[in-house]
Amino acid sequence: MRRQALLVFAVAVLFWVSAAGAGEATPAPKAKPAQDANDPVVTTRLGKVRGTRGVEGVLTFLGIPYATPPVGDRRWRAPAPAKAWSGERDATLPGPICPQKIPRRYRSAIKVSEDCLYVNVWAPDPASPAPRPVMVWIHGGGFASGYGSAPIYDGTALAARGVVVVTFNYRLNVLGALVHPVLTRESEAEVSGNYHLQDQLAVLRWVQENIGAFGGDPSNVTLFGESAGGTSAMGLMTSPLAAGLFHRVISQSGVLRSGMRDLSEAHQQGREVVRQLGMTEVTSAALRGVDWRRLIRVVEDLDAFSRPIVDGRLLKARPDCAFRHGRQLDVPLILGFNAREEALRYTFAPELLPKDAGEFRAWAEDRFGGDADALLAQHPVEGGDYLESVVALETLRRYAAPTRLAAHWMEQVPSNAYLYVFSRVPPDPAFKPLAASHAAEIRYVFGTHLQGEEQGGGVAPAGVGNPELLVEADGALVSAIQRYWVQFAKTGNPNEESLPHWPPYRRAIDQHLKLDASIAMGQGFGRPGARLIEDRQAQQTGGLCERSEKEGKST
Repeated sequence: MRRQALLVFAVAVLFWVSAAGAGEATPAPKAKPAQDANDPVVTTRLGKVRGTRGVEGVLTFLGIPYATPPVGDRRWRAPAPAKAWSGERDATLPGPICPQKIPRRYRSAIKVSEDCLYVNVWAPDPASPAPRPVMVWIHGGGFASGYGSAPIYDGTALAARGVVVVTFNYRLNVLGALVHPVLTRESEAEVSGNYHLQDQLAVLRWVQENIGAFGGDPSNVTLFGESAGGTSAMGLMTSPLAAGLFHRVISQSGVLRSGMRDLSEAHQQGREVVRQLGMTEVTSAALRGVDWRRLIRVVEDLDAFSRPIVDGRLLKARPDCAFRHGRQLDVPLILGFNAREEALRYTFAPELLPKDAGEFRAWAEDRFGGDADALLAQHPVEGGDYLESVVALETLRRYAAPTRLAAHWMEQVPSNAYLYVFSRVPPDPAFKPLAASHAAEIRYVFGTHLQGEEQGGGVAPAGVGNPELLVEADGALVSAIQRYWVQFAKTGNPNEESLPHWPPYRRAIDQHLKLDASIAMGQGFGRPGARLIEDRQAQQTGGLCERSEKEGKST
């Protein structure tokens, strides 16, 4: 358990470093831009905000509160609307990021606070009289790390294509996920936990009320996210509380199987938190008085602690079960994964790889049971190096199979699903170890692929890589991905005349769009064992759903 928790943290730290900058020196906090008479000022329902005007006329507004700060007595409560202010609020710098574990060397780079519920908006200069489509981004990080104002999520390039982009912070880790009877009893909804998902819903409500002031169309909102952000977006497709708040979804490496906790498990973990805190008398006031740093230390060894729960209110059922039965919201969906997702995990944690053939067999049997022999035969190891075989099998198990199943289950509703696989391997050798790994597509979506460590793009380990090669090789791919994404946000269909045609997913045809140096349609996933693992997961999901429904009826 300790090893798994440390691994999760190591991956989270890697993501943090790629977002915040990986140079040798700790980045300094940004200075407040000098005020300019030409700075844009927008009037929201809560007051005026002053932003900045950037390249291509894109307007940027950072650090706008969308909820009352969840501090003091408001810790572990549903988000409440932000309060109005008088005068012009400065929106030229991002707000604090939500509490999370951060390496000591980076702690001076950015402010961390429980007062962290802020949105950031990028909008085209509002010269067009017609409202523009809105794209709301949910960051990843395993519900334990990350922040919406990371430079890699800069919305300028997307906004320049005619959409309004929104990013935001939401509560993470123990502050976003704690379930305990004392919190449940005082909740109006009689549930605790899922504060991260509640924050995401609060942002969507803020968008409905305020995005028109930025030139956005509240009746045309696309929810998109990566990893935990993609999982959140697909999870919200199954929530009755989300109906009408968004109209399309893009899920990048977000999977329905990744980790919903049931209530009994969540309550058990909540009691373990209290035990480790050494509390003899448990009250909500006492819990709220514990410093957040201590809380995060306490939950380090609790597997999957930060993940959402099926609470019977926000999530009435497991999202994979809702999709399996065709009970998701009827909205168009783009979903996909990266061809070498698990390279991120195993490249930076090689101690997790099998050491010999016996360990590899045991590893495979633990994950694939009776199908292990067939899969091992299809993924032979070359020269005693288990990395690529493990990466291939784990990518199939954790990403390809559940994503393809979700695309298949979308055939039960009228709206279409569009499946992609991102497989780009940049020409510079410095980038190849992590090529097409988890989160590799983000910088292509946002057009931040040329950011080095100083800009926080995380394109490669510190000090390596040749940006000029990326300019030549990846400019066309970045443009194509952005055009697909923006066209989908505008119409619900990613296709436009100048791009290769991307048909909706149909199980009988089993095609996906290959996002690579050249874009083309692919058949199946093209990896040995893909359908075997997929069929195995479909059977497992069926059993889980049947048990879950029986347990729900008996309570």
